[in-house]
Amino acid sequence: MGYRKKIIGLVEKFGVPETCKVLSIGIDELFVITQQPIDCENAAQIIYTLYGKGLLVKEYKGFRIIQDSLSGVIEWDKEVYHGYPNVSLEDATPEMLLDVTDIYAKATPFWDNENIVPVEVEIFVVNDGEYFKSQKIDDLFESYRTPESFKNIEKLIIWFKEEYLEETYKIIEELYNDNYKLLITQTIKN
Repeated sequence: MGYRKKIIGLVEKFGVPETCKVLSIGIDELFVITQQPIDCENAAQIIYTLYGKGLLVKEYKGFRIIQDSLSGVIEWDKEVYHGYPNVSLEDATPEMLLDVTDIYAKATPFWDNENIVPVEVEIFVVNDGEYFKSQKIDDLFESYRTPESFKNIEKLIIWFKEEYLEETYKIIEELYNDNYKLLITQTIKN
């Protein structure tokens, strides 16, 4: 019996986590070896592991992307400066800084081991070093479906790079663009 088949036998007998412990390998390495299909629960663990190893993107279209090492939540953030192209942020007046917003989002694939990506967005306006947060726009939420399984780890990584990043980016930008003017209006009234 081949090495791969022996490891698949261990997975079938003891499960993925125990097999990883016995062999002292990561879940990503296990699925590289076995080339078995990946369900949502294992996909979530693989993404978590790959981020922990620094193997997934840290920036996408101006957004910084990080994973909280304790919770596993994938966080996106970006500072957007809307005007005054010849003025640096340091030289901007408080009125000019009304045109600076911070976008913060959480978008973790396979949340609760389900085939879903919930995208939660908060938008902040920076003014004179303080944050103004509108209660009406910190609960911006949308979600989308993921595949229920992947043929192998390569297909999971391709999905992450080609679909997760782009779809999540589009949703964040859409929620931001739909709500930015509302936030500015509320900030000025305060």
